[in-house]
Amino acid sequence: MDSMEDKDYLTVKVIYNDITQIMANISQSSNILSKALEIATSQTSTFSDVTFLLGKEQVEVNAIKFLLAIRSSVFNKLLLNGMTESYQDVVKLPEIQSPEAFKILIRYLQTGFINRSQLNIKICLEVAKLADYFDVSDLVDVIGELFLENSNVDEFLFWFEDAMEALAILRSEKFTSINSTALFFIVNNLTESSEQYELLKAVVAYNSKNKISTENLRKLIKLIDFDYLTGKEILILEHFGQIGFDLIEKLIMKRFNDLNLPALKTKKLLSQPFYFESPNGTSIHVSTESKTQTVLTYQPFFQGLHSWEVELEEFQSPFAIQVGIATGFVDRSLMIGEQTCGWALNSNGYLYHSSYNNFGYLGIGLYKQGDTLRFTLELLNDVRQLSISIKSFGQDQFTPSKVAFQNLPECNLYPGKYLKTKF
Repeated sequence: MDSMEDKDYLTVKVIYNDITQIMANISQSSNILSKALEIATSQTSTFSDVTFLLGKEQVEVNAIKFLLAIRSSVFNKLLLNGMTESYQDVVKLPEIQSPEAFKILIRYLQTGFINRSQLNIKICLEVAKLADYFDVSDLVDVIGELFLENSNVDEFLFWFEDAMEALAILRSEKFTSINSTALFFIVNNLTESSEQYELLKAVVAYNSKNKISTENLRKLIKLIDFDYLTGKEILILEHFGQIGFDLIEKLIMKRFNDLNLPALKTKKLLSQPFYFESPNGTSIHVSTESKTQTVLTYQPFFQGLHSWEVELEEFQSPFAIQVGIATGFVDRSLMIGEQTCGWALNSNGYLYHSSYNNFGYLGIGLYKQGDTLRFTLELLNDVRQLSISIKSFGQDQFTPSKVAFQNLPECNLYPGKYLKTKF
């Protein structure tokens, strides 16, 4: 009679062999199913019940409605849920310009497989765009991985130049549809280019559509070489409102430190500092002695995008403080906001222009000793406006910018202050 140990051993061995055979049978069945799907979904198959006509050439691609509908919510709505196309055997898709990419998408939806030999960088981008369009998120991830596995920098850059001239792909709609992994590949391998502004705009556009996580957004920003960018180009991020200025503020301040620029209490960010009409330039102390006094910068602005900050270091019980902009015709003995050529924010939070009476409440609150005001002057095409935000004493962040004045005149505008204070 067999021992218990022999029985245990034999039992385990039999179960193992049974499982092995079962797995072999499943594998064989899977291969059979895969082959059956390949045959059933081939372009010459009689099982197809819908034909897509793609692009202007109306290239024919056959498919099975049910298989597409269960894999894609977009195809489900298009083919089975009462839309006009759901009653048709022929569906026109004139917006689809790449039949090759569409066939790869259809094959993936119907069989779950991708033929890697059909892929190159151009096709990867086109398939990723279609996968995003038809809401096939798993294919976007697959393409992103294949994109990185099967491409190199030289091939990648060659395709860019061959297809759409140097870096023009960054301006195309395709760019916002690629996998985020592929986006990192692009940014990381173009950082030596002098076209960093195009790269920066592309990241802004991608983030606007796809809402990159803050962590990944910071990583992308750090890959961009800011040494190739001008102050205005970097500052445009705040203007777009899609990547906050505070996200890159530390990088910009590092540049100031690297250049050994003095610490400025009143500073023009991201460019050369400007100076006020005072002996020591950027730090000024004006005592009114019962008189009003307005101080302007030496440097005016006429066009472009400009930003500067004013730190309110010390108040000496002033009757009123106003900070803003003015034309060169301003009367230095009067308040900025009292004149037709001046636009200013008063310390009580109200806007002043043309008269002593207020021009409206801005809504960022009062400003007081220790606070910092940030001014953004947009003089771009048809837009000529001044926006203001505030960082209260002890706070780390500025409030969102609010437009204070619009339709500013087409002339030189000077940052200015009416004050009895030290900046």
